[in-house]
Amino acid sequence: MPENKISATEKLAIVQEIESSRIGLKSAVSKFKLSKNTLVKWRHLYRLYGVLS
Repeated sequence: MPENKISATEKLAIVQEIESSRIGLKSAVSKFKLSKNTLVKWRHLYRLYGVLS
């Protein structure tokens, strides 16, 4: 099964949507068709390092 590559800009938008409480983690899993572990990892990295180029 081919992987769909998500750009850094798209990842940031998803994480910011979760962080701003516009959408919950469970809803984001369903909406973006991503695993909960992936979203938790992205959110953790965002909280640690912020926006990286």
